[in-house]
Amino acid sequence: ASLATRLELLAANGIRQSRLGPQGNVGRSSVQMRCYYELVRFAARSRGRTASPLQICEVGFNAGHSALVLLSAAVDELDDRSLLHARSTNGYANGSTSHLARYLGFDLGDLPWTLAAASLINTSTTLFPGAVRLVLGDSARTAKAALHGVRRARRSRWPCDVLSIDGNHTIGGVLDDWASFRRFVRPGT
Repeated sequence: ASLATRLELLAANGIRQSRLGPQGNVGRSSVQMRCYYELVRFAARSRGRTASPLQICEVGFNAGHSALVLLSAAVDELDDRSLLHARSTNGYANGSTSHLARYLGFDLGDLPWTLAAASLINTSTTLFPGAVRLVLGDSARTAKAALHGVRRARRSRWPCDVLSIDGNHTIGGVLDDWASFRRFVRPGT
């Protein structure tokens, strides 16, 4: 499915741009969507071939629009590199792409659509079944434990191949998130 089709599926399930209020999201800006998309494709290319999925980390899930853009870019790039044979060799069924890219999102979870959007992305066979993990709460308190868990699971020093900080939009909030996440991001990302 194309990125546009994936975004339309969110809207068809009641997660519409017009209902999101003043929070804003990447889906409102084609320029921002393109920047996210190209950044992740670059990260996937620069990482080289590896058996582990591209791990995308993001502060600020909101309604999942950026998660869709980020995962779409990773899967499109990795599909382009003919890595889909892993579906048959690694036991992935129903078109699952979670072996290519995974998303770890951090969100306060205080908006009514956040959990519904995460569930939709995770369960829809036309989106990214099983690829999204959402950690609820203030990222300043939840990031360290979650990232150490991913580090252990991936057996990698750097659990994040890509990082997007789009939660607390104050300078102090962004700097706090960067301080929490920077040691978990793969160099060169």
